[in-house]
Amino acid sequence: MKVIPEEERSMATRVEFKDCRIRKSQKTLSVSWDPKLDMLHFKFNVRDLKSCTEREVASLIAKVCDPLRLLIPFTVRSKRQVQQLWKEGYGWDDVLPVSIQTKW
Repeated sequence: MKVIPEEERSMATRVEFKDCRIRKSQKTLSVSWDPKLDMLHFKFNVRDLKSCTEREVASLIAKVCDPLRLLIPFTVRSKRQVQQLWKEGYGWDDVLPVSIQTKW
């Protein structure tokens, strides 16, 4: 900032997009950005599970695209739950008990 003369510096502290041509959400790599709210949105459907098996759960986790790594607290937790299923001896196509299904 020191290189920019003070009289050429912007005094605005807030950026508004009301005159911007970007009015709708912009989507790139499964991440949507709403310029009006300045919010990122991630969409994925957990109802994609046909039957709640370890294979279906692992497939669902693999579909989550998180290029900015903002969802790591959720994806790591999910991957650890799949790891726990493996340790407990569930097969890829074994239907998971209801107590485990409710976690998903």
